Amino acid sequence: MSAKAQRDSQFHIGLESGGFALEGKIDDRWDFRQPTDYQPAYRYYHGSEKAYGEGTLFYVGIKPQLALWNDRITLASGVRYIHVQERITSGSKTYPLFLYSTSREGIDLFRVNGIDESLGYLTIPMEVNLAVIGNRHVWHIYVKGGVQAGMKIHGKTEIDFVSDKLDKYNDEVLAGIGKAPASFFSDVYTSIGVRFILRNAMRLSLDFPAFHSILSKGNFSLLNSQTFPGMQVTISTPVNFFSTK
Repeated sequence: MSAKAQRDSQFHIGLESGGFALEGKIDDRWDFRQPTDYQPAYRYYHGSEKAYGEGTLFYVGIKPQLALWNDRITLASGVRYIHVQERITSGSKTYPLFLYSTSREGIDLFRVNGIDESLGYLTIPMEVNLAVIGNRHVWHIYVKGGVQAGMKIHGKTEIDFVSDKLDKYNDEVLAGIGKAPASFFSDVYTSIGVRFILRNAMRLSLDFPAFHSILSKGNFSLLNSQTFPGMQVTISTPVNFFSTK
């Protein structure tokens, strides 16, 4: 494609990568208790008040983009893979958590260092962004809004028992805790970004989230997650489906 055709093309193919931190209240299905025979001096290290959750959400995707109104508006969609990693921990292996669980045999109390969950979703995002400040053919600041929906393609939850001999009870304890993470995922988001027009009309975009809300319920079994600011990087190249040169 000639340099002029690249500049005039309304179509781009973009590769994106981004992520942010997760943190929030531990899901109510998990019950951490303090054994009655523990010394009072240690009581603050074993109850639910010392269990906290953390995690990350990372994604990559490919997005065809259509520029309209002399590059003021860009529409985008495509395919995105999302990987979520969560963990419940006491923050110290010196003071493990005590996980309360019920089973067919009765009530159990397990010493655990933490609980880990890894999830993967394949989604289809739909986005629109509007250039508001700057030279649209050199650089500009834009606002973006988007929504995405998709399905879980893999997932695994593991309990990190203090004693490796208890690993065989992992599935039994999880079954007693309750339902697995939901298969359907959807969210909405807005961001503020800056875009640089590079050589041969390639575009480098940096997005900084302004608002993010997960619409679907029960996606994560460890946390009732809140999200924290992150960043997305997208690089796109022009394509001309109608050019033969």
